[in-house]
Formats: sequence, C-alpha cells, structure tokens
Amino acid sequence: AVDGVSGLFIGSYGAANNLDALKQAGVTHILCVSTTLPLQFPDEFTYLRLEVADLPSVRISDFFDEALGFVDTALETGGKVLVHCFMGRSRSATIVLAYLISRQTLTLSDALYKLRAVRPQAQPNTGFYQELRALEAAQSAK
Repeated sequence: AVDGVSGLFIGSYGAANNLDALKQAGVTHILCVSTTLPLQFPDEFTYLRLEVADLPSVRISDFFDEALGFVDTALETGGKVLVHCFMGRSRSATIVLAYLISRQTLTLSDALYKLRAVRPQAQPNTGFYQELRALEAAQSAK
C-alpha cells in the first residue's frame, strides 16, 4: 500500500491479473487506466476504466475528479483499491500522485517520494507531470 494511505495500491497489468494476490491484499476496487487492457475479473471487483493513452498530449487531468471520487468511495466504505495501467509507471502513477496531492495536500515532490518508496519505477510522462504541477499549484492556492 502507498505509505500513509491504507487501502491504496499501485501496480501493473500483471498485478491486476493475479487474483490470489488481489484477494490476499483485500482489494475490492480496481481502477484501470488504459484504453485497451481487459478487465479480468468483473464478477470479483468493482471496476472503473479511464480511457487514457500514455501520451504527453493526453489531458489526464480531465479524469482526476472521476478517478479520485472512485478511490474516495472505495476507501470510505472500507474497501481497498488497486490503481493500474500496463507497466504501473506513468498513468497509474499520475492518478495516485493526484490523489496524494489533492487528498493529502502533499507537494508533488513529497508525493513522488512517498510513491517511489513503494513503486520505484513510478514516472509520469512529461505531459502528465506538467498537469500534476498545475494541480499542485491549484492546491497551494486554496
């Protein structure tokens, strides 16, 4: 789990396909950030798919409200969420970072540090990183 957020996990498509590990971790919700990956266990988990390609030109911030609402609902009801994309590196990392910035009021730098403690390969693409910087600026202006 991401440090400080009990019930929030990040992983790759491989993690999303490991039913035994998902059940052992107590995962109840899966947030799939991909245009093409199949939702493997629709009868076992509550899914949300965000149709996001891993391209710097894609505005992933358009999906932040929907994604963070899904995570909030899962955690508030005692659930656990796996956020995944294909590699567990850019798209899923961006969503988890957005969660840490907006819900835990962390700076982008602190959020990255916290995320990389559990997912060292986390690296949003350049466009997503700029959107996270904009989110951070909007949060600090509140």
